[in-house]
Amino acid sequence: MIMSPIKSDRGITRRDFVALAGASLAAAGCNGYSSAGRAHKSKPNFLFVLTDDQRFDAMGFMGHPFLKTPNIDRIRNEGGWFKNAFCTTSLCSPSRASFLTGTYASRHGIMANDMGFDFDFEKTPSYHQILRERAGYKSAFIGKWHMGLFHDDPRPGFDYWLSFRDQGVYIDPPMNENGRAFKAKGYMTDILNEAAVKWLDENADSNDPFVMYLSHKAVHQPFTPADRHKEAYKGKQLNEPASYNDPLTDKPLWQRALVKEWVKDSYRSRDYRKENPARQLPDAYPKRDYVFKPFQRDYHEAILAVDEGLGAIMDKLEAMGQLDNTVIVFAGDNGFFMGEHRMGDKRCAYEESIRIPMVIRYPKLVKPGTTIEQMVLNIDLAPTFYELAGIEIPSWVQGESMVRLFKNPKDWRRSFLYTYWVDINYPQYPRTLAVRTEDFKLVTYPDTDEISELYHLKIDPNEMNNLIDEPSYRKKVVELQKEIDRLARETDYRVSYAVLDKTKKQGLMLKYDFEGCDGKTVKDLSGNSNDGKISNAGVVSTERGTALSCSSQSSVTVEQSESIDTSGCPLSISLRFKTEADGTVLSQGQAYKGAWSLFVEDGVPCFGVRDSGRIAVADGMESCLGKWTHLAATVNLDKLEMFVDGKKVASVPRGRYLKFFGSKTLTIGKEPGRQTLGMIENKSFTGLIADLSFYRQYRSDPANM
Repeated sequence: MIMSPIKSDRGITRRDFVALAGASLAAAGCNGYSSAGRAHKSKPNFLFVLTDDQRFDAMGFMGHPFLKTPNIDRIRNEGGWFKNAFCTTSLCSPSRASFLTGTYASRHGIMANDMGFDFDFEKTPSYHQILRERAGYKSAFIGKWHMGLFHDDPRPGFDYWLSFRDQGVYIDPPMNENGRAFKAKGYMTDILNEAAVKWLDENADSNDPFVMYLSHKAVHQPFTPADRHKEAYKGKQLNEPASYNDPLTDKPLWQRALVKEWVKDSYRSRDYRKENPARQLPDAYPKRDYVFKPFQRDYHEAILAVDEGLGAIMDKLEAMGQLDNTVIVFAGDNGFFMGEHRMGDKRCAYEESIRIPMVIRYPKLVKPGTTIEQMVLNIDLAPTFYELAGIEIPSWVQGESMVRLFKNPKDWRRSFLYTYWVDINYPQYPRTLAVRTEDFKLVTYPDTDEISELYHLKIDPNEMNNLIDEPSYRKKVVELQKEIDRLARETDYRVSYAVLDKTKKQGLMLKYDFEGCDGKTVKDLSGNSNDGKISNAGVVSTERGTALSCSSQSSVTVEQSESIDTSGCPLSISLRFKTEADGTVLSQGQAYKGAWSLFVEDGVPCFGVRDSGRIAVADGMESCLGKWTHLAATVNLDKLEMFVDGKKVASVPRGRYLKFFGSKTLTIGKEPGRQTLGMIENKSFTGLIADLSFYRQYRSDPANM
């Protein structure tokens, strides 16, 4: 096998890279190479290489100020570049499922990163399944799957599987090869690249065409380059982005608040109220000096090993006589902010977040140096592969084959729908529906009272001037909103990804009124036998009738039962109480394992929920100290809400029903162990409770609960 001596900017050749492969693969527990030629096949092979969080402009051929990607550039130069490539949801798991299935997230069902399950392999199977079953392709998956996060076992549609759980780790990663768990040695990107070369070599004798999906962990944070690439770009930096000093004056409040450091570990509704004096959001954020941060240099250095491996794979294909018979597509799953609009990460509908890198090489179709100007999407990959393989595009596919863009590009899409749903770990980002056309973009936030965003992309490509309130663009807003509505209907759009547990009965599950209570046990009047054990509390007569009198050490414990298990179901709670001091009023679950809590903080009632990641809190607006208060709270499929005396005072976006992973014990007052949310001191509120109702059901009539 002859390797061309193309060097990276750090001096390692592809010959050196392949030489490293043997030692690394041996350490990973894989078998050695076999060498053989391979006969030409009538059907094309398919190689899809996907990176994580790689920006659309993080490729050398785009005139990057320092990044060198000779092998990505080679694909572009010997093939084509999709200049306007986009993801339909800017998030790892949804985008990956869209590439594989050719469908929007609302159809394949992976609408967030924390779903805990895969897309439906029967209703929306991957192109690997179809090519393997209908056209006899040998199929390999190597890398980051990132769906069904609780296991890394092989999925349907693959003859070979090498993967890892969740995000994996860069150094010495635990892995799963065809169901065998082991710990690999070395750097993740190299391990994946080498495994791809090895699989090709081992299948060189086969007369069957192949389809390979190489899915990198890189360049996802923590941005970690290979040792040989560390400080490759020392002293280099990016140019200041045009929107780096966006004053955010005409941007939505949630975005303006997001740049404040105090919105970090929890999402609290009070932080997003215009009338909140603690908000301290300036009308215009001041200009700041541009700072190129070390992680940004690491990010770009981590791309170098990806590019080296791509070159080694193409060399292997060339040695096999299959390079020109292989459709090679290189892409990224979503974009990434480098300080544009004062932001990091992705998720939002700005160009830096939704644009992706995408290049293709296939000499039988694509002329060298081709540039495709039309808007293409991640959902277009699968139908493209189907057409090139000679397979009828399945009915469930929502994307379009890109083949005709290289032949007759007329009548291509003029708009597409961008979707984003609330992520449990990042509730600061609201549900988003947007439409992008060739000239305009309208971004809406349906669950909030926030302003929408309208940009004229031809005039304002950096999205600095929000035209939503401009009278001259009112007709355009109406037109684009109709387009959003049309696209939402056509793509099976769903408001929430919540999955209701239909095995559980809904309705009233617990009811207390303390009449006739003996001070030791409070009887459940709902008929579900959820009696409560009273500790350090008394029963007294009040102007509201009999009530439970609580001190800081009081508690009522309701042991977990099927009827108060609200995992995967809506929840509604109602109680009438009078408090003289802060503390926990009512709570359920365990910290970090699924929990909610009604509590009083600084005299204000609050309702907090946590089942993973950040805490979401619906905050009251006024003190409840010293007065009888009717407090009601709900968790529904897309939000949690709190009502005080029948009036809604807070709503927090949320993507799903609550999930419990531990104890479901319900407690009035002081909790056993630590306070479930860890936000206040673990003590009972001091005061009175007259009644309590607990529903496994969404109640939209809090005044009547």
